[in-house]
Amino acid sequence: MVRPHGVEQPDRDGAGDGGGGGRGRSGKKRKRKPEEKLEPDPDNPAEVLKFELAEELGLLDKVRKVGWGGLTAAESGRLGGLLTRRLKEAGLLPAEPGTGRVSSAGGKT
Repeated sequence: MVRPHGVEQPDRDGAGDGGGGGRGRSGKKRKRKPEEKLEPDPDNPAEVLKFELAEELGLLDKVRKVGWGGLTAAESGRLGGLLTRRLKEAGLLPAEPGTGRVSSAGGKT
């Protein structure tokens, strides 16, 4: 790497190519968090439902391969929206205040 004033600096990763070798800005490889569970806890109905929905949406293989953090924002939003709706329908989350029913998308009824 050459500085604007011609002062040469060694590469941080030592590779000499200036690239991170497929790594992020920090130069470290991304790893799945060790505490991330990739199987549902049978005693937690919300977690079981989350895995069932991921399977219905065709995302379970991806989740098992790269973890929940590997989902796109659109995939996470779709999963979260369906999860919220089903939890409300099952009575595990309170319904929309004052109506006694599940709200539709965007909170508009």
